[in-house]
Amino acid sequence: MNRRDFLALLASAPMAALADGALPKAHRHLVLIELKGGNDGLNTLVPYRDSLYYAMRPSLALPADQCLPLDESRALHPGLADLMPLWQARDIAIVEGLGYANPNRSHFRSIDIWHSATDSDDVSKTGWLANGLYDTRHPVDAVVFGNRPAPVRGGDARFVAFDSLDTYIASPSRYRRTAAAGQGRTIDVLAEANAVGEAYRKVLATSPLAALPAEFPKGKFGRWLRDTARLLQSGLAPPLIKLHLQGFDTHANQLERHDKLMQQFAGGIQALKGALQEAGLWDKVLIMTYSEFGRRVQENASQGSDHGTAAPHFLIGGRVRGGLYGQTPSLDALQADDLVHTTDYRSLYRTVLEGWWQLPVQPAIRNRFHAINCLHS
Repeated sequence: MNRRDFLALLASAPMAALADGALPKAHRHLVLIELKGGNDGLNTLVPYRDSLYYAMRPSLALPADQCLPLDESRALHPGLADLMPLWQARDIAIVEGLGYANPNRSHFRSIDIWHSATDSDDVSKTGWLANGLYDTRHPVDAVVFGNRPAPVRGGDARFVAFDSLDTYIASPSRYRRTAAAGQGRTIDVLAEANAVGEAYRKVLATSPLAALPAEFPKGKFGRWLRDTARLLQSGLAPPLIKLHLQGFDTHANQLERHDKLMQQFAGGIQALKGALQEAGLWDKVLIMTYSEFGRRVQENASQGSDHGTAAPHFLIGGRVRGGLYGQTPSLDALQADDLVHTTDYRSLYRTVLEGWWQLPVQPAIRNRFHAINCLHS
């Protein structure tokens, strides 16, 4: 079956056939969550037994008796309480000290580095997932909520970007996206957008998830996660779904703002797991977080934290080997008054490419960055 025939099938297939799995569901999916603004890693994975943490953050440090201990030295922010059942089920891996050499503290430049899997002095407009995701079983390679498609830009990846699954279904032609030439191939996805929009409409109209109670957090992030669950349950989801949670640039009055973000993130992940587990899909989905940088160790004069360097990130899913990975950055061996990264962020990417999708390591990542053994086969 060629792609045109496949698209015709999407537009015309009976709902029962789709719901019964006539379309492939075996392909693994990555849900990529950008913590936009630079998440404070020290107040996410808290060194709650380290006196230097409290000395350098007299206002920002979280009281040890309020934190959620993971071991004798590290604990989660109390706002992440909804993640503790997943941690206890060993569905969460936390990789510490992620960053890169010669860190850049500009939001725009640093996130470009993370999106392109490059060194800090290497400028590229090609996303680290821009090539290699092409799969004839899927009419598009990625769905991007919130119109921030940088990880898939500049290559041959076919994607649609929109703010709401329902508005996309109502008018898919509004969300036309054309991939760059990439491997000598330019793809206009307007026809695919219309066909997929119609297929989603048919399937989701009777999807059990369409009638779920409002258990996801309020706001865009919760809606996008709910749409992610609906998309995955439909059987039509592409390999990659990308969304973001905004608000992590906490230069002032951080404690309350960061607490709300932590609660929003943890509540959303808990709800997504519940929906996917009910649909039998939890083992087929990997959730990964990333952010442009962490925050400074020393708090600032506005009871906030400024742009920093290394930070921990999460890998979450049914095939994750739960636990803490990497090395905790030392608070008494700072560089330019900031944390020294202990694991290159591209190790996270290699883990996804090799360990999750069994894809070749891309030239931008090469073999100098080791994969992290935190996934079951």
